[in-house]
Amino acid sequence: MTLLTISIVLFASIVIAQQDFHFVEESKTWSEIAIFQEISYPYAQHIWTTSYKLEGDSIYNGKMYKNLYTCDTDPSVSVWSLNGWGYREESGKVYKIDYLFSESEELVYDFNLNVGDSIYCDSIYYYAYDYVIAVDSVLIDGSYRKQIHFNDPADVWIEGLGSMHRPFDPIQYYFIIPNSFELLCVNEVTGNIYKNPAYNQCYVDTVTTGLRELTATSFQVTVQNNPMHDYSVITIGKSLNEPTEYILYDSRGVLLRTGILDDSTFIIRRENLNPGIYILKVFDKENVITRKLIIV
Repeated sequence: MTLLTISIVLFASIVIAQQDFHFVEESKTWSEIAIFQEISYPYAQHIWTTSYKLEGDSIYNGKMYKNLYTCDTDPSVSVWSLNGWGYREESGKVYKIDYLFSESEELVYDFNLNVGDSIYCDSIYYYAYDYVIAVDSVLIDGSYRKQIHFNDPADVWIEGLGSMHRPFDPIQYYFIIPNSFELLCVNEVTGNIYKNPAYNQCYVDTVTTGLRELTATSFQVTVQNNPMHDYSVITIGKSLNEPTEYILYDSRGVLLRTGILDDSTFIIRRENLNPGIYILKVFDKENVITRKLIIV
C-alpha cells in the first residue's frame, strides 16, 4: 500500500469517526410496531403502531429538554399528544426525565460504549446491567453509523436511530407486556432514513390476526428447547398433506432461513446465530403461526 493510499484511508476513517448522528432532534419521527399474543387465545395476535417525535423545549432543574409527543393512530392525519417526558443529549449520551413524577434524570443511551462496557437499567421492569457483546457499523441513508449489540436483553442500538426494538424505552422493551416491539421506521424532514425490511409501510393499522387458527381445523406449533443453546425441536400438529413452509428472521426483520417441510417434526440448529430473539413463522396456504425463539 502506497503512502498516498494510506493517507486516503486514514482521512476517510477520520471523516467517518467525526460524523455525529444525534438522537435528540426535532427533525425526526419514529414509529414502532408492537405485537401482543393472547394468553387465552394463544394463536391470536394484536398488532398496533405507536409513533414518536421530540418537539419544543422545556427547562427542568436547570437543564434543557425536548418534549416527547406520541401518536397511536396514523400520524399523518392525527393529533399528537404530549407524553410528559423530556429528553436531552450530551456528548453521545441521552437522558430522559419524567416531568411529573421524578426529580432526577435517567441515562437512556450511551453511544460511547464499546465491547465489555455495560449500562445499568433501573426501572419498575428491570434492575440489572446489560453488557455490550459487539460493536460494528451499519449503512443507514448513505452513511455508516455505529451499531451496538447487547447481550441480555439482546437489544441493538444504532446512532441517531436508537433501539431497534423500542427507541424511547431501550433494553426495557423485553420486560413490558407486549410480546415484542420492533422499530418500524425513522423519518426526517427530507424523507425516510430507515424502514424495517419486514414491513411495506411506516404505519400498520391496529389489527388482530391469527383468529383462523382458533378453529378446529387449525394446527398448532410447539417449540422444545426454548431458549435454545444448540438446537430447538419444532413440532407441527397436523399431517403435511399440503405445502407447509417456515421462515426464520431476527428481531430487526432480516430473513435468515427458509424451507419447505417434509416432516411434522424438524430441528432448527443454532449454527452461526448469535444470542438474541428470533421470530419463527410456520405457514400453509390458509394459516400463519408465529413463535418467538430465544437463543442464549
